[in-house]
Amino acid sequence: MEENFKNYEKTITKKHSISFSPKYKEEFKTSANEIIFIAVAEKAVEKLGWDIIYKDDFNIEAKRKEAGWMNERWTEIITATYKSGTISVKSESLGNEIWGCGQKL
Repeated sequence: MEENFKNYEKTITKKHSISFSPKYKEEFKTSANEIIFIAVAEKAVEKLGWDIIYKDDFNIEAKRKEAGWMNERWTEIITATYKSGTISVKSESLGNEIWGCGQKL
């Protein structure tokens, strides 16, 4: 992740989730159309260093990889969906923890 994004990440209030696989979902309105939204979301995912695993005209899905002591593993997945000016963002931990506090989401 680029240094300026790491600094910005420190200013974001983290949202907590407790479950076997922590999940978080949020919706918000936008005046951008789906073409602009997907283009901006794709650029953000690339700048954060995540891997895009799926993209179409209304959805984008990416996973974050973390280096472990033996190999790399997927740690989080985020899905953003555009529908009639409403953006739905869902993040989910892919690890075995029960508490997620938005570490990299």
